[in-house]
Amino acid sequence: MQRDEIMQRIIDLETEMFTAVNAEEAVPANTIPAFKEMRRMTYSVLSDKTVALWLQDLETAAATGRNIMTEKYALIGGQIPTLQENPQIAKIVDVEEKWMNELAFKYPHAVKRERANAELFRKYALCELQTWSPVTINAYFEDVKKAMEEGRNLAEERYDNLYQNIGKGRLRDVEESLK
Repeated sequence: MQRDEIMQRIIDLETEMFTAVNAEEAVPANTIPAFKEMRRMTYSVLSDKTVALWLQDLETAAATGRNIMTEKYALIGGQIPTLQENPQIAKIVDVEEKWMNELAFKYPHAVKRERANAELFRKYALCELQTWSPVTINAYFEDVKKAMEEGRNLAEERYDNLYQNIGKGRLRDVEESLK
């Protein structure tokens, strides 16, 4: 399976799980395109190995009746206990948070980083990664370490990819248009 096919399969599985979350209100259909684009953005900077492993995690979860989106939102809401104690999760989130803060400083009009949003980002990321297998977390951690060694900011690359995918140019172009 090619990377584009893997990414599409991940997005399809996550969308199925997202729309099946047993919430008080159904997921509005008009939010699905944005959900898909945000998921594509998230994985766009990860290695082929990491996205392939995440697809395996999702397929295993689906085959066993698990809904990782339900688990993630239950973790966020404090409705279920921690799924795993993996120190790499906090290390990944620390770096991702640092990258987001750098992004907000560099692109203050395009990337807003209010305290409440920053806290939610951290909680969301910590909870999401608990739904990943330890092998996939390790691969993601390796991606983060490699990016740091190369002086890259994966958050900036994600936003560049997002804005290019939706036809708005690069992040710097969006920043300039908002000044």
